[in-house]
Amino acid sequence: MTQSKKLLLLLPVLVFILNPGTSFADRPELAVSNISPLLQLANAPVVIREDERVFTWRDEGRGRLEVRMVITIMNSDGRSSAVQHLPYDSFTSVGRISGRLYDKDGERIGRLRNRHITDRSAVSGFSLAEDARVQGVEFHHDEYPYTYEIEYRYDFEGLISFPQWSPLNRRASLEKSTYTVEVPSDLEIRYTSRNLGGDADPVVMQENGLTRYKWSISDRPMA
Repeated sequence: MTQSKKLLLLLPVLVFILNPGTSFADRPELAVSNISPLLQLANAPVVIREDERVFTWRDEGRGRLEVRMVITIMNSDGRSSAVQHLPYDSFTSVGRISGRLYDKDGERIGRLRNRHITDRSAVSGFSLAEDARVQGVEFHHDEYPYTYEIEYRYDFEGLISFPQWSPLNRRASLEKSTYTVEVPSDLEIRYTSRNLGGDADPVVMQENGLTRYKWSISDRPMA
């Protein structure tokens, strides 16, 4: 019998997958009026409506992480949360970045364009040839509240552990976050978690030679 492989999966403590059928039209379900009063009790400047992540293990040291986030910026105090910093290097690539912007009623008012994305060195900011770099995505609107949706993909080479999941943010309330890990059925994974309470254990599913682990957390007001 072939011995199961083991790989360490670390699920840390706090913050910050792909939905193939994402529409580019209006999304009335994202209207600010649909946010639970519970998530606004502390006057949260940001409400994370959706944070969906899917990590697929491909083979030794290679994997792909697909991310989709929907974030409502309630007021100017949350403006910085409309900026995403996506680091990469020679072992990690960022691709397929797309985004949409919605007003307070969930009506689409814009989409992400090249001018909203910058690329700079993570070290000096000088040379495009430097290894450690960051893509910055800034997607703002002048009228609050507003909501933006962003999707992007990471491809990894030389991995020794899986990407971490940190669903809670001290500056934001959270409607829903999920993290799905998909591996071959003969790959045994281990994980640790902190401060997730009853949400620390995943739902495990087996299908077509794959095992899927899915963690979910929802309805957490800003601490």
